[in-house]
Amino acid sequence: MTFLRRERSAQIEVIEQLFVLADDCIDAYESQDKDLYSTMCSLTTLKAKNLALGMYSLTLDGLAQEAGALARPFIEYAELLAYFRMLPEAVHDALAGELPSAGKRAKKIEGFYQPFREHLNEHASHAAYSAHSLAHLRDPATKRLKKLQVMHPEVIERNVGDFAIQLVFMLQESVLSLQQSPDSSRVASLASRCDELRQRILAWFPPPSKGDPMPPAPA
Repeated sequence: MTFLRRERSAQIEVIEQLFVLADDCIDAYESQDKDLYSTMCSLTTLKAKNLALGMYSLTLDGLAQEAGALARPFIEYAELLAYFRMLPEAVHDALAGELPSAGKRAKKIEGFYQPFREHLNEHASHAAYSAHSLAHLRDPATKRLKKLQVMHPEVIERNVGDFAIQLVFMLQESVLSLQQSPDSSRVASLASRCDELRQRILAWFPPPSKGDPMPPAPA
């Protein structure tokens, strides 16, 4: 974190602003009438935000691969925001524990996370011994296990960038799901802030090249 604060202070500030935006989206939902849709979207945003905090903390500790275990439910919550927006009546199914599977929901909303979800399933969300899962645990020179993860500036910068892109994707969905709010000026302000932060994030942390499991930036 010291390196990032010193060398990438503007980027870290934007990530912190994303967490503030998440809180402001939750406040916007809570300010509405206590309808089930707003309640479920606020809870979904909060769960995603809490998972993001865990992912961010692990990433800063040099444990980005382990953070993948939290990324799987995180993207499910991001997709649920889109699912509720497209099918508002589905909040009743969610409350009753009768939602379709994550894969079926993703197909319904034409989600773009499938390659990333498959990557997480294979290497991070479950116990795995693939090269991708274990590479960071062994020193490539001595072949000895690294009991403490040493953070390399270029690696942590890429990992933080990947995380920031995921967080801004989720917040886009949270803002879009506020479209039913009667306070249009508040929603417009949140949307403007989200768009500005998204542009800054994508300028500093360009999406990975083709073939990388990270999903592309939505238009």
